[in-house]
Amino acid sequence: MTYPKEYGGLGFRNLHLFNMAMVAKHGWNFMTKPDTLVTRIYKA
Repeated sequence: MTYPKEYGGLGFRNLHLFNMAMVAKHGWNFMTKPDTLVTRIYKA
């Protein structure tokens, strides 16, 4: 299913890798942008 359409797949992303990238992005934003809503909620 995650193969490109050219190779007979459906073109879906690898969800594990996508999830890890999103976790890393949120972690980076947590450390570098202390004024965001999500950061304030986590610290509460």
